[in-house]
Amino acid sequence: MSPRPWYGAVALGILIGWAVPAGAAEQQQESPQLIQGLPELAAMPAADSSLQADQRPAPNSLVSRWGRRGWLGDLRKDTWHLMTTPARVGRDDLGPALLLAGVVTGSFMLDRTLERFVQRHDELEKFGSYFEPFGDRILPSAIMGATYLSGAALQNDRLKETGFMMAESFVITGATVTALKRLSGRSRPLFDRGPWDFAGPHLERNGEHQSFVSGHTAVAFTLAGVISGEYQEHPLVGAGAYTVASLVGLHRVASQHHWFSDVVVAGLVGNWVGRTVVRLHQKRSEQTAVSFWYEPSSEAVGLRYTRRF
Repeated sequence: MSPRPWYGAVALGILIGWAVPAGAAEQQQESPQLIQGLPELAAMPAADSSLQADQRPAPNSLVSRWGRRGWLGDLRKDTWHLMTTPARVGRDDLGPALLLAGVVTGSFMLDRTLERFVQRHDELEKFGSYFEPFGDRILPSAIMGATYLSGAALQNDRLKETGFMMAESFVITGATVTALKRLSGRSRPLFDRGPWDFAGPHLERNGEHQSFVSGHTAVAFTLAGVISGEYQEHPLVGAGAYTVASLVGLHRVASQHHWFSDVVVAGLVGNWVGRTVVRLHQKRSEQTAVSFWYEPSSEAVGLRYTRRF
C-alpha cells in the first residue's frame, strides 16, 4: 500500500518539532575576555588583519565539517569503532549479550505465528502505512537536511551536529543492512517459503531474498536512536521517536515484506548504530579549546575559551 504524499509532510513537521525543543540552549558557550589598552599590541599594524573574524573560515562551516577531520573523518573512525565492537566485549557484557540472544531467538520463534495474525487483521497494514515514510529514503533524507538547515538558520550548533550525526548513522546503517541482506538471502513472507528459507550470499536485485533485515525499520530506529541519545533531557522526544520507528516495523510485518525477526534485529541494529554515534560525538565534543584573537579596529585583544557540553 502506497501512503499518500501529505502523510510524509505532516510526519516531517512533527519530527522536526521534536528535534527542536523549546528554549534549547546552544551547545557551545564562549567566554571572551577582553584586554584593553596594551600599547605593544595596539601598535600592531593593520596588515595583520588576517586575524579578523570576518576573514576567518567558520570552524563549523559546512565545508570544514566535510573535511578529512570533519564529517568524513568521524564517519571513518565511528565505523571502525562499530566494526571492532566484538573485540571489546568482556565478562561484564556476557549478561546483556545472552539477553539479546534470547530476544532475537524468541523473535524467530514467533515469525510464523505473527504472520498469521497480521493476515487476519488488514487494518494493521493500513494504520502502519501512515508511518512507513519514516523508513523510506526520501523522508529520512529530508529530516537530516531540514535538521541541519534549521540549526544553521537558528544558529544552533547542537541541532546542526544532530543533522550530521543522523547522516553519518544513516550511511553506516545502510551499509550494515545491505551486507546482512546480501549474506543471508532470506526469502520474504510474500513468497510463502517459510521463515527458515535462507539462500545464503547472493547478488540478485529483485528483492525476493532480501528479507533479513528490514531496511525501513533499521533507518527509522537509527534516527530515533540519534534523536533520543542527543536529547536525553527530553524523554518524550525519545519516546515519540521510538513509537514512530516501531510503527514503521509494524507496517513492514503487516504488509508481509518482512518477518517479525527481520524487524526486531533491524531495530536493534539501527538503535545501536544511532546511539553509539551520538555517544562517540559527545565524547569528542567534551574537548576544550583556548584561542587568541586580536581586533585592530578596537585595539583589543583577548582569549577565547570554548567548551562543548
